[in-house]
Amino acid sequence: MGQTPDRGAHWPIPWIQYVADDCRDQAVTSPADLDLERTSLRRRQIATAMLEHL
Repeated sequence: MGQTPDRGAHWPIPWIQYVADDCRDQAVTSPADLDLERTSLRRRQIATAMLEHL
């Protein structure tokens, strides 16, 4: 992809979908409830950046 999930950036829709997929896979209803240790590094970075905006 070549991009990183920087603070304040606009994230491509697929990145948001990755986090939604992880929520579904872990049976949680919010990225705040994700076990980030069970996600890939990129998805962990995306979710962490999103959570910093909440």
